[in-house]
Amino acid sequence: MFGSILTIAVTMMQAYVFWRAGTVPLVRHHVPLKLLIGAGLVLWTVFFLGRVYGHAGDGTLAVVLEFCGMNWMVVLFLSTVCLLAVDLVTGFGLLLPGQAPALRGLALA
Repeated sequence: MFGSILTIAVTMMQAYVFWRAGTVPLVRHHVPLKLLIGAGLVLWTVFFLGRVYGHAGDGTLAVVLEFCGMNWMVVLFLSTVCLLAVDLVTGFGLLLPGQAPALRGLALA
């Protein structure tokens, strides 16, 4: 049960972070949308395999998958907190529409 809730929470955080990262001018100009989506899918898959296979499996591959997946979860959590703080201050871009994308970039940095 906890694993399912954790997977749903990480999926929501990942969707939020990649959605907001796509609005950052530096990312938007230098990273194609297909590459951004592909990277998100690969990272989510690493987390999911680490959660399912790494948690129950033995061996080096299981340990590496779980280590990478849990580290990605921590990066997502910290990115989500920073982006959410910026979005709350800027009213999700409604109060400061010109500065919000740049502030999101600072939050990701």
